[in-house]
Amino acid sequence: MSGALLLGVTASVVLIIYYVIYIATEYYRPNNNGTITVDIFHLLGIFFRKMNDIVVRSSFLDRHQYVMEKIWLRNARRQEKLMLHSIIPPQIAKPIQDDIQNRLARKGGGLRSPGVMEHIVPIQIHPEVSILYADVVNYTQLTTTLDVETLVRLLHGLFWETDVTIANRMSTKFQYSERTRS
Repeated sequence: MSGALLLGVTASVVLIIYYVIYIATEYYRPNNNGTITVDIFHLLGIFFRKMNDIVVRSSFLDRHQYVMEKIWLRNARRQEKLMLHSIIPPQIAKPIQDDIQNRLARKGGGLRSPGVMEHIVPIQIHPEVSILYADVVNYTQLTTTLDVETLVRLLHGLFWETDVTIANRMSTKFQYSERTRS
């Protein structure tokens, strides 16, 4: 912008000096082969061309920045969704995300204090679910005597054995119920 401004100021000063010299000397020749006048108009043309280029470049850069921010926002939302789905199952996370988006749209982006916000709890009915409550005998003593890695391996093995046993019992029960229906 400074280059175009300098060019415009230079063209204006040259034009003013040109006319002041002719008026002051009372030596007025409108043409004088037209070289100075043509040069001044060329300088003005270059000035307006530069200003047009600056405006076009500025609008292009603004549009480019808008597109880049939109891409960045889309990637951030995708990462947020992946992280949320790694913690919470998608069928639970979806209503929470929708509720947050609706609140933001309703309030124009403003958030209320956490005490005032309603908490959404997606309730789903699961008719064929069993809950197993189990207690590990001497768990407190194990936590104080075993190192962390050994304790985690022990718990992992316990949960794995439980999962395998339940899966075997479920398949046996399923096979038994299939035989009794036949």
